[in-house]
Amino acid sequence: MDTAPWTDTPASCSLPLSEGILSQYFDVVTDTLAEELTGPVDESGDVPMATPALEDLTRCTVDDIKDCDLVLVCAAAPFNASARGGKSEEGTFVPLSVQYRPYTADNEHVRQVSLAGDLLEDGTRENRSYYGRTSQVTNEYQLDQILEAAALAKEVGIPCVVVLDIMQPMCVHEFEDQVDAIVVSMSGSTEAACRIVAGLDEPSGLLPMQMPKDMLDVEASPEDTSRDMTCYTDADGNTYDFAFGLNWSGVIDDDRVTAYKVPVLTKPEW
Repeated sequence: MDTAPWTDTPASCSLPLSEGILSQYFDVVTDTLAEELTGPVDESGDVPMATPALEDLTRCTVDDIKDCDLVLVCAAAPFNASARGGKSEEGTFVPLSVQYRPYTADNEHVRQVSLAGDLLEDGTRENRSYYGRTSQVTNEYQLDQILEAAALAKEVGIPCVVVLDIMQPMCVHEFEDQVDAIVVSMSGSTEAACRIVAGLDEPSGLLPMQMPKDMLDVEASPEDTSRDMTCYTDADGNTYDFAFGLNWSGVIDDDRVTAYKVPVLTKPEW
């Protein structure tokens, strides 16, 4: 069976950004991990190691963060279990999703017969349709972390800022209206993110892609044209389109935007 190499990943707990750099810009208050871990022992390495269980983690409370200036949450883009193969462990095709919560592909925009497919031994064409099946995103917990942190920040009355480390479009409708700011990082640089959040550097980046409104819009977009999505519009009326960005003054509208945000080429010019 042609499937992805399905494996279990041992549980772990660590700060998403470098603690050394974080401490240069902030007085860090974070969740704590018990000294003695009670999770299953990871025997995959040369030396067996204890892993954390959920009970080993003590989450921050209102009292812990009441003197903080903000809550900072870091998240990666939704990660599909079989991102290259697009298959379940059983070998059936499943949708590749750009949202955290499970997405079931049963809407009118999903093809029930795929455009492409290998020629099978019996002479028929393989159907790669994933109609009616559900996505398998492995880091759905990231959305829970964002929503829990945002709720805690709101209870204390301080801002919640999300740093998204992404290299692809994603849906933000699941959490955008619950947080106060989103910083998109494509460099993975802890220091760059810290300096912007601390107000030492002004954000200047532009989106090199569209951020879709939701998965229905992803499905409705033709495969062979670019920049054809209905983009997400946030609570402040900003649309997360190609070449969109914000700085301290508002929406960026400089020479780069003029140069890059040109009409989409849909046919040869010659």
